[in-house]
Amino acid sequence: MITLFLSEDIEKNRIQVCKLLFSVEFAQWLLERIKGRIEVHFMERRETNHIPVWQRYLLTVTEAAEYYHIGENKLRMIIEEHIDGEFVIMNGNRYLLKRMRFENFLDESSVL
Repeated sequence: MITLFLSEDIEKNRIQVCKLLFSVEFAQWLLERIKGRIEVHFMERRETNHIPVWQRYLLTVTEAAEYYHIGENKLRMIIEEHIDGEFVIMNGNRYLLKRMRFENFLDESSVL
């Protein structure tokens, strides 16, 4: 069984997926062959982050910028200056801020 995760118009999405992979004629032939064997799941846009920002342990740069009203570039500059600081953690190539420790840093700072 083939499972596709689609949204909106099913037939339009089926054809678009096949057009990307094959010619139009082959896409139509393939759709006829597998018709009835495709299970379609409608993906609703839902909030995956159901924990409020003020309760999270770690914040992304974008989340921190929105929460603290500090620009992303300024936050990245602070992170680079305090790369070994206690409020910065790296997950792969992504910087994350430890919310409480970053708030302590902000409380102690008079100028950013």
